[in-house]
Amino acid sequence: MNICTFCNKDFSRLSSLTRHKKTCKVKKDYEFEKQKQELIQENKREKDRIIQLEKEKDIEKEKDRIIQQKDDEIAFLKTLLEVCVNKPNIQTQNIQNISGNQLILQLDPIDFSEIKDNFHNFDLNKQKNGMTGFAEFLCKDVFNKKIILTDSSRDIFRYNTTEKKDVRDPKGIFLLNESIRQDPEQLLSTLVKTREFLEECDESQDKIDKTTRAIKLIRKSKENISVHDTDFSNVVKAHALDNMNQNLFLQE
Repeated sequence: MNICTFCNKDFSRLSSLTRHKKTCKVKKDYEFEKQKQELIQENKREKDRIIQLEKEKDIEKEKDRIIQQKDDEIAFLKTLLEVCVNKPNIQTQNIQNISGNQLILQLDPIDFSEIKDNFHNFDLNKQKNGMTGFAEFLCKDVFNKKIILTDSSRDIFRYNTTEKKDVRDPKGIFLLNESIRQDPEQLLSTLVKTREFLEECDESQDKIDKTTRAIKLIRKSKENISVHDTDFSNVVKAHALDNMNQNLFLQE
């Protein structure tokens, strides 16, 4: 018997059955449906694979977040230790549960517009020291008690601004550039005059070089080129560590 297994038609000869299978509509429908189901299953497996990859990706992100969080905590504890070296009488139980996030909540926000209001405090003695003097002016008259250092190894400054909570600022780069850009023309004009005065008075070359460097940095920052200055960062770091000390004292 030569019966088509798809449509059950019976043929007298095998050759006739073979020819029939090439055009059998039922067979074609069956094969189409079979391919369709295979594609559906393949598509499902692909979707499942993508979902699994996304889950693995999320897990890796969470791992990275936890590792970063732990690294931040370790760095913060090291910074606390650095502060406590200068404050040996602080009680361990008073600092063991303190976090950088808690200290941030105690800080008033920085308002960069106050730079213009207090610019008269950027006096000649500070101008002579270039970026060091500029940092001293900002820390005393604008940033006063508003910055802490939670990672002394990487110089991670943290503070609030009137626009954003908990700014993390490595090496104070944002502080420096944002401060310059409040009124770069006034800064340039002031320091150029100071350098001319120093040259006329035959002041030390060190002072002239400091004001010259400050002028160059201000001009770059004015052109939206992000600048960094180690002297500026070191002054802010000392100020931020002192703030840490004072904030820890409040915990006692």
